[in-house]
Amino acid sequence: MRKLFFFLFPIFLIAQNPNDCVNAISLCGDTDLAIDPAGIGVDEFTLPNNPAPNCYNFRADQVWFKIEIEQTGQFTFTLDPEQDQADYDFAVFGPTTDCTNLGAAIRCSSINPAAAGISGATGLNDVATEVSEGPGAMSNDPANDGFLRALDVIAGETYYIIIGLAIGDGGFTMSTGGSAQLPPPPEINPLDFIEFCDNDPSPNDGITNIDLTQFDTDLIATPNTIVRYFQTENDANINDNEIVGLYQNNSNSDTIYVRAERTDSDCVNFSEFELRVDDEAVDFTTETEFFCSTLTTETLNLSNYLDAIEPDFNQFQVTYFNTIDDAYIDANPINPNRTATTTLQQDVIKFVDPTGDRCEFYVTFPYQVAPPPVFNIDPAVGQFCDDDFDDFLDAPLADLDAEILDGQDASVNDVFYYETPQDRTNDINRLTTYGISSTPQTLYVVIQNNVTGCIDVGEVSARLNPKPFLEPQEPIGICLDATTPLTLEVEQGFDYYEWSNGDEGPDAFQTQVTTSGDFTVTVTNEFGCTTDLTITVEPSEAATIVEILTDGFNSGGNNATIVVEGTGDYEFSIDGLPYQDENIFENLFRGTHIVDVRDKNGCGITTQDFVVLDFEPFFTPNDDGYNDTWNIEGIEEFPGTVLTIFDRHGKLLYQFTSPGIGWDGTFNNQPMPSSSYWFTLEIPDQEILKGYFALKR
Repeated sequence: MRKLFFFLFPIFLIAQNPNDCVNAISLCGDTDLAIDPAGIGVDEFTLPNNPAPNCYNFRADQVWFKIEIEQTGQFTFTLDPEQDQADYDFAVFGPTTDCTNLGAAIRCSSINPAAAGISGATGLNDVATEVSEGPGAMSNDPANDGFLRALDVIAGETYYIIIGLAIGDGGFTMSTGGSAQLPPPPEINPLDFIEFCDNDPSPNDGITNIDLTQFDTDLIATPNTIVRYFQTENDANINDNEIVGLYQNNSNSDTIYVRAERTDSDCVNFSEFELRVDDEAVDFTTETEFFCSTLTTETLNLSNYLDAIEPDFNQFQVTYFNTIDDAYIDANPINPNRTATTTLQQDVIKFVDPTGDRCEFYVTFPYQVAPPPVFNIDPAVGQFCDDDFDDFLDAPLADLDAEILDGQDASVNDVFYYETPQDRTNDINRLTTYGISSTPQTLYVVIQNNVTGCIDVGEVSARLNPKPFLEPQEPIGICLDATTPLTLEVEQGFDYYEWSNGDEGPDAFQTQVTTSGDFTVTVTNEFGCTTDLTITVEPSEAATIVEILTDGFNSGGNNATIVVEGTGDYEFSIDGLPYQDENIFENLFRGTHIVDVRDKNGCGITTQDFVVLDFEPFFTPNDDGYNDTWNIEGIEEFPGTVLTIFDRHGKLLYQFTSPGIGWDGTFNNQPMPSSSYWFTLEIPDQEILKGYFALKR
């Protein structure tokens, strides 16, 4: 049987109370209460004989109490808010037994603790002398402590107290005192430790149905008392949602709240106990016991597994059954000697404690014969390809799984690798990667079915094979106007070639292309290792000369920059001299030059003439046939150019606008003396150039 545990502690607690006079809570004995007012009920102060208290209108969350005096004396009470300065106000009416004829309040307190600078504690005591205080911070109490004078009461009288939450939140605790006696509450007996078991049919899960009324007799300690059971403290206090009939626990530890009521008065008492379900003896199913075998049947004895199921099995009476239903009613017990087959079977083992101290429970034991995986290739050869030509690879061993499984389902069969046989035997230091070289290395392998746990073992020889080496190639140009394809070529002698343009085969070390782009070849050697090489084919064409920038008039130190455009790779030559990669030529003499721009990929040569303007620093007009005239060579290439010559005093000596032999050193047919002469050169759309030269005789 499944057992339940009960711990009972007598208390006097109320969580939420009636909030009008008619349903007032009766205070009995020296009662301690925990209250959380909520809402207002019938407004008694609208009745003609119930004037509203002059200290407060009590429209806030409130609760009413009824005090019946059994013995003459003095009555006091203390109210302590949960929140230190919550403002609880109260009023006392009586003596009266009629909620429609309460009369004026005989005690009334509405002091604000925060405004008065005091704690929130309030009530009646035998020290205070005033009968009213408040509202707000006003107080007639010299002690300024929030208490009013105690009541002098006579046996048989009835009084009512209303308490309202004016400011703040939270509940309060309340205790009564003084020499006056109130009717005694019903008493509740504490219960000893009681154990019950979950006797319900399947499943035996620690959840059961309990008849709580079986504890009535044990709980009731005084005559004229009845008890009720509730799932919450609040329900017990306001007598709502009583547990009627069987109670089903929600967990292995529930709290049940008890309400004890006197049948000869309105006094009640409250208690709670813990209802605990023993969850140690819950039914369960073991993991399937697999018998790894190449046979179709294996024998077993269920008793050999008792210690693993229940270490204290010797303290139980153990029986065996084919089904859980048979186990529940002890029908058709079976012999623990069983035969496992390749079909999943399961039997039920029932544990019963003869002493009754522990609950019975049932264990389902499944078992089956399972064929182990097979290491078909032993020893296997695990080949890897080098990745960077250094004869070393931190090899990912999972790459060998498919070869080792040899067609067996990889989703249910795991492969584990070990460096030594001892590691494999002890299943330690499993490897996922391993550093290998071209020297074969032996690894020790386990294939394990991850459902049945069955295994087989073997070895694998891991070896690193070289990958093909291809020499990197510089980009190659192809002429945009080419009429014949371009041949791309890599090293010969490998087992297979596969080009990205579709060419492939054992002899396809060459391919032909007619367009630019990146072309990749994958080369495979005799070990199945591969290497990729990408050859870039760039478009090329004859150059277009955009402009030629000259820096003249430097007395032979002239420069020219050839600006071209095009997709080709170009080199430059001037006046038939050797080609160069630079497009700048220096130290050029005046006059006309010829530049050749050649595409390095053979896509054509572009030729163009250009002029470098410069002049001689002197001339000797002595009719000997050498330097007899002065001119700027090449200006004939610039139509509209004006060349003007002056003497040192600025006198115009010569000007011409068309090509000619130049100035002969005369003015009005008279020879000019040896001296320095100045010139201006005006070329259209360019800045005016000024300079000087010498005439020597």
